[in-house]
Amino acid sequence: LGRFFRQAAPLTGVALAMLGGLYWLVPTQPDDLLAAVGLYLALIAGLTVPHTLVVTWMDAVQGVWRPAPATPPRQPSLAQSPAPQTQ
Repeated sequence: LGRFFRQAAPLTGVALAMLGGLYWLVPTQPDDLLAAVGLYLALIAGLTVPHTLVVTWMDAVQGVWRPAPATPPRQPSLAQSPAPQTQ
């Protein structure tokens, strides 16, 4: 767990510094909790853009979103056929 914290600390620090910088760059600084949460969510959205682009590119290379090849319709099996009607 300590190793994880040591590895995550630099990027966490950069993200927090970006949040502080974003706070000073916006035209009006957030003055309540709701505005601060909105600013934080804007930062998170910006931080996830590179990940989204990389995953989209990987999916395109692997053909994840290509349509499946057409298959002929299946014939109903005995388990799927309707029960015989009795009078």
